[in-house]
Amino acid sequence: MKLFVQTTTALVAMATSVSAFAPVLSSSSKATTTTLMAAPNIWSTMGSLEGPSVCWGPEGVIIGHEEIEIKEYDNFNMFRSALDQCGLANELRGLGPYTLLLPTDSAVCAYNGMLDEETLRYHIIKGDIYSDELLGSLETLNPNYNLNAKQEFRKAYVDDALIGHVGQTYGTPYPTNIICENGVIHCIPTVLTPGYDPADAETQLTARRPDMDNKAGTLGTFNPIQ
Repeated sequence: MKLFVQTTTALVAMATSVSAFAPVLSSSSKATTTTLMAAPNIWSTMGSLEGPSVCWGPEGVIIGHEEIEIKEYDNFNMFRSALDQCGLANELRGLGPYTLLLPTDSAVCAYNGMLDEETLRYHIIKGDIYSDELLGSLETLNPNYNLNAKQEFRKAYVDDALIGHVGQTYGTPYPTNIICENGVIHCIPTVLTPGYDPADAETQLTARRPDMDNKAGTLGTFNPIQ
């Protein structure tokens, strides 16, 4: 009996000494763990998102690079900066859900218009919509205009901008269906214009030019056989 009591006392003392060295999780530590496990929102994801790769191409061979060697990445800093300046960062941190159509830096550089709030809101669709669900008229955060989406030849288009575009022969495709805690991101190769009408674009291609008509008329009067 005496031996049993001594053994029990020793085990209790050992357990007490071990617990004294055990780490204690504070409420702040638990909160930090929860935050790390949570998926980032659209705004945070944009800050770390890598765009399509840009290869050296034939020009790189002259200075010792392979054509298919990656030179840089076409990221999204310019569009993100414009969103921030127009006060839309907080909306993309919000509950959503939203679908962001995100142009690359090169697309912003090539754009002839202004990246004002109206244009930026036109790139944010209400609801989380994956690329194979992009179809029909889509409501945006721009109250004056809706986007038009279609599925054609197993590809998705929004206002004729291809979702999942591949810029170079050896380049990586534009990221799509990037899932965030408050929506989804699709990267696109062009800046969208509010009120875009595909019929107008086709009309411009087929419209007659008066100067060409004049030239045609002049040529029509020329007779090479006298």
